[in-house]
Amino acid sequence: MNLFVDNHKTDTGLAPDAALSEVLGHFKQQAEADGRIIVGVVCDGIDVSGDEFAEAMARPGSDYTRVDLHTARPDELVRVALSTAGQLLDASAAASTEIAEHLSCGRTHEALPRLSECCRAWAQVNEGVRNAAAMLGIDAESFRIDGQPIAKVLSVPLDQLKQIKEVIEASDFVLLSDILNYEFGDALDAWRKVIDALAAEC
Repeated sequence: MNLFVDNHKTDTGLAPDAALSEVLGHFKQQAEADGRIIVGVVCDGIDVSGDEFAEAMARPGSDYTRVDLHTARPDELVRVALSTAGQLLDASAAASTEIAEHLSCGRTHEALPRLSECCRAWAQVNEGVRNAAAMLGIDAESFRIDGQPIAKVLSVPLDQLKQIKEVIEASDFVLLSDILNYEFGDALDAWRKVIDALAAEC
């Protein structure tokens, strides 16, 4: 097995038949000592993830011709995650205005698929900012944004998403339009505040 860490050929110092998990564990410690984390494993040109990851980790490294480990600094990952979250938020904010207009005109067949896309985007935004906070080691109760714990700020969009879900289930599309028009802006503003505050910590 030829091992490359961030495109630099590296000697594992381990037995050729050592499991890939052992190789990964060894270099994970080295990466952490350098303030980096392993973010990708590529075996013979194939990005190993999901269900394939456990299977690959159990195999000896000698089963592969080339293994690439990719590392990154946590703050680099956070900046990328926050940038992605911001882009999703901007796109969904524009879409929510269109959705509300469709609903007010009774065009639910056009509004609901778009709303479903927005809900997925908002879930990604929420997960992204939470992961970013965790990666930065930020405590959700002690870290303050405008004098409030980040957990409380994030409760605003979560409450709004819950209300939207309930309104959709009740098929109250007039109320749904009102929420998107007059209330959901608070949720978008809360996410933006969190994104900006976390970005300032990178």
